[in-house]
Amino acid sequence: MRYFVDKRIMEVVKEDELDFNMLAPEMYYEYRKGVNEGIIIEKWQLPNGKNIDFASATGDQMKSKQREAHFKRHGCYDEYKYLIAYTVPPSWFKEQIEELEE
Repeated sequence: MRYFVDKRIMEVVKEDELDFNMLAPEMYYEYRKGVNEGIIIEKWQLPNGKNIDFASATGDQMKSKQREAHFKRHGCYDEYKYLIAYTVPPSWFKEQIEELEE
């Protein structure tokens, strides 16, 4: 089973609860279980079809500034992009999915 965040309601939902034919890809992103505690990985879709990953520590207070710098380094700061996957620490994923399954 795959899980997604429905950006209209900002909640994690099961794959079968989203109608991918009716929703624009910008309206949801996949919610993934990572392998490392303390690390979040964001996967962004660029207009040219390529993806770019951005990793950060869970408690990082400077994440948005670091993300901007990361995009600039890769030459995609001014391009439109949208989040397609969000990988979280295993404990976060477990907690979120347990709540969803209740």
